[in-house]
Amino acid sequence: MSNQLRQAIRDTWHAALQSQHRTSIPEVADAIMLKHDDLIKRQGRALVLAAIKRYLNCLAKIETDRDSLLPFGFPEVIAIPDSSNGYFYMQTAKARWDDLVAGQRLRDENLLRAQQKLDSYRAALDAVRPIMEGTRLTLAEAYQRPRDGCRHAQEAMKIARRNTGNEIGE
Repeated sequence: MSNQLRQAIRDTWHAALQSQHRTSIPEVADAIMLKHDDLIKRQGRALVLAAIKRYLNCLAKIETDRDSLLPFGFPEVIAIPDSSNGYFYMQTAKARWDDLVAGQRLRDENLLRAQQKLDSYRAALDAVRPIMEGTRLTLAEAYQRPRDGCRHAQEAMKIARRNTGNEIGE
């Protein structure tokens, strides 16, 4: 995908987010198709290739989550990191010991990253809870509250700094 098309996609995405309360991927995709028809025609082959890769990624995800017909509780397919920071996939039935261990290491790393993201999300939720819980405030409105001198918001920011080490709102 060309940088020009990527920029068009980003611009349309952000415009939709800015102008609407909420949007969906199909709505934004349709808007991109209408607004950038000439650019998309020029990118036809590249787009088809990208769609094929996305679908393959989807298949790989499904099959790395699906249980194998073999006993032991392994998935049907395992992902193994390669030297180019990508992955290769194999049927678990064809895996040797080193492959199984590499697949476990990858799952361990994914779990750690997911836990870090969840911890960060929970800390952010705890930070805005005193301001937002039980109200109809948006997050943007709640973010403005500390600047208005709201005591609860300032306490929430202190909690957020303590929990995450981030200087939120400054």
